[in-house]
Amino acid sequence: MGQHLEKDSKSYDLINSFFEIDRDFDLTTCQVVCFAEDGIAVPFVMATTSAWLSLTDLAQIYGISSTHCERALQQEGLRDRYGRPTPSALQAGAACKHGPHKPPRAALWNAEVCKALLERTGYQPISRTKQIEQWAKFLAALEEGSPSINATPEQMVEDLPEELAGEVNDKLAEHGCQFRIPKAATSCRL
Repeated sequence: MGQHLEKDSKSYDLINSFFEIDRDFDLTTCQVVCFAEDGIAVPFVMATTSAWLSLTDLAQIYGISSTHCERALQQEGLRDRYGRPTPSALQAGAACKHGPHKPPRAALWNAEVCKALLERTGYQPISRTKQIEQWAKFLAALEEGSPSINATPEQMVEDLPEELAGEVNDKLAEHGCQFRIPKAATSCRL
């Protein structure tokens, strides 16, 4: 159990102002981790109920590649140079891993904690409509083919968020594309 933070302390005020936490909520030090950035402590409250996402799924919320997302998390001290969540990320509840010997991609990222971090660094989530349109255009282009691209739509569908599959299929039909996302294609992840 963590040590309780005094409601009149500077740490409590900083956390309260950053997260707009209700004053009646008791915070403990095990629920809060502060990362220093340019001499400013940035608190992260441990979230136990938000969604856990793969790095690819987290990146897709912002319309960025998983590589860009990896760099952003590494620059903020949440990933080490080998791609693993840092002890600070694990302690803050920003990441969890599936065991000590699993590859880095086996880590899952807390959507709520990472959202605050990514948006603070300038990334903005893209709308669901835009995501669907982008996926449909991308898969249609892959179906059409190009000598410079050696990936197939079937391969790329593995990275498509499962909840978008039906709407992307509808959009593919609107565009006159024959390719459809099979139901099993998006359910074989982590």
